[in-house]
Amino acid sequence: MHGFGLLTLEDGTVFEGHFSFGVKQGRGKYKKLNGCTYEGNFRNGKEDGRGKMVYADGSEYIGSFKQGNCDGEGVLTDHIQDTWKGQWKSGKLTGDGSIKSVRILHQESMTSLELLLQYSHRFY
Repeated sequence: MHGFGLLTLEDGTVFEGHFSFGVKQGRGKYKKLNGCTYEGNFRNGKEDGRGKMVYADGSEYIGSFKQGNCDGEGVLTDHIQDTWKGQWKSGKLTGDGSIKSVRILHQESMTSLELLLQYSHRFY
């Protein structure tokens, strides 16, 4: 397939977007059977560039991707509206960033880093 097209995979994933000789390339979007969706850029068949990923539990990441992982500047908002904003590398929050959490009201003794470690692991 070359150019714009629609592809349905055996696992139920539906992809709509641009292809280059059978590989997802450029703008596109997909929806998996489990409810996970992605809309944004693809390179060599993987999420790469700016995009938005909505996970099956309702959490969403908006920002940069590289080779299928959150990578670069981005914001992750979980299903109860806690947010992690900052630099991501290979799917993990790194360096300086910020956390806005309703959980902090109930867990005042935990540091921001402890909260991040406790709650961010379930997304990747």
